[in-house]
Amino acid sequence: MNIMKASYDIKKVSSSGQVALGKRLAGKFLKIEEKSDGTMVLTPVIDIPESQLWVFQKPDKSKILSAVAWAEKYPAQVTALDQLLEQGSVKPE
Repeated sequence: MNIMKASYDIKKVSSSGQVALGKRLAGKFLKIEEKSDGTMVLTPVIDIPESQLWVFQKPDKSKILSAVAWAEKYPAQVTALDQLLEQGSVKPE
C-alpha cells in the first residue's frame, strides 16, 4: 500500500493578492483549481512550448511510442563498417 504523507501550512494573502509558497516552488507552474466550496487545489504542471506540443498529440504520439517500443525491442549494436562495405550494403561516397 502506497500512502502519501500530507502536510499543510497556513499562509496569509498579501494586500496585493500574493501568497509566498517558498523557494522550492519558485519558477514552477501551478494549476489552480477552485472548487465550489471555495477550496483551492494547487497542482504542479509543466509548460510545453506550442512548437513541441505535437509530440504529445495524436497521431504523432502513437508513432513516437511505437518507435520507442521498436527501439527497446531492437537495441543499438556496434556496426562494423568495413564488413558492410565488403557486403555491398553501403556504398562509399
